[in-house]
Amino acid sequence: MSEIQNLRNGCEEQNPGGCAGSANYDEALRSCSREAAATLAAAAAVTAFFWGTLFLFSLSKASFFGFPLWFMAAVPGGYLFSIVAVVWIVKRYFRDIPLDITPDAPRKLHSTEGAE
Repeated sequence: MSEIQNLRNGCEEQNPGGCAGSANYDEALRSCSREAAATLAAAAAVTAFFWGTLFLFSLSKASFFGFPLWFMAAVPGGYLFSIVAVVWIVKRYFRDIPLDITPDAPRKLHSTEGAE
């Protein structure tokens, strides 16, 4: 079970029926942000790998199975690199979050000024 589900289950045990909890909702949003940032970084790494291999092997006259080396390094190599990147970010950054979390009613901000 994920951290969010553990927090949610503990909250429901203490206060059954009314505990969606903004902490859980906020944590789910933070988790989504981390996942999106990791996905963007992986996409940038795959793009850099693709263009880097094109640049590095573009002048090479070598061939592999009848294809130029730059093609074999960029296309099948980039595909394999993207699989590794996706598996890594899923294991490292993605978390199981419940999809039925909703935010609580708007919270009142507590200010220290003018407290009576």
